Amino acid sequence: MLLIVGFIRKGAFALKSTHFRYYCFSGLLSVSAPNLMANWALLEVPASTFSVLVTLSPLFTFALSALYERKALSAQRLLGIFVGFVAVLLVTGQRFNTDDASLLPMLFALLVPALLASGNVYRSKAYPTGGDALSLATGMLLSQVVLLTPVYALLAIRHQNIDAGVDSTQLMSAAHPEISPILMAGILLMVIISALGYLMTFRLQKMTDSVGFSQVGYFVTLTGVTIGILFFDEPLTVHIIAAIGLLFIGLALTNGHLTLNPLFKK
Repeated sequence: MLLIVGFIRKGAFALKSTHFRYYCFSGLLSVSAPNLMANWALLEVPASTFSVLVTLSPLFTFALSALYERKALSAQRLLGIFVGFVAVLLVTGQRFNTDDASLLPMLFALLVPALLASGNVYRSKAYPTGGDALSLATGMLLSQVVLLTPVYALLAIRHQNIDAGVDSTQLMSAAHPEISPILMAGILLMVIISALGYLMTFRLQKMTDSVGFSQVGYFVTLTGVTIGILFFDEPLTVHIIAAIGLLFIGLALTNGHLTLNPLFKK
């Protein structure tokens, strides 16, 4: 979709070869790996709980940025990160204690903000000079199509136990299992949302740094929890409410919007 928009807008769409490494690494960290982990996690983890965990991304971004730049975090930012982890314990601790089967999905869910934070830092530090938001978003997504399509096809063929001597029609049918119309409509909706989301991501990334960009986590949490309650009948528990409150306090402390004591000021 973005490629078509690029052709319409410019008449020709050039993907610079000098940006290929940026496309691949930003795509793996920001698109493929976190989405794969998210889909595994959401088999067991409620959407509202997952949305709270994803809000760890800004806190991880602060920590990774400081590590990359070799800067020590202030006492206030360390406190903010600690408050964020306390919030996560509120929504994960009970599930770990009561359901051992949810341990792996929860770990996958925790990997998502870590990967997103890595992508935030990488995109900010490696942002190509004079990069165009549409071109970068398109190149990033196309790189993942090129990298993952052969992997997907091989896994599908292996899953179907197809011999090497069958014809190409059978290979294609194995690589594309039947999808119901409702599921296909959902996938198409995700395609449209993703295309617009990644386009806005790169425009925002150009306007601010990795830390500033990561503040979208506020909206991710509120939107995810709301959707979980309205569409999936997930309960709004005391743990979730407390976790959201603590996460927002942690983010406010970490980004400097909230100062508890003059000693914590930079």
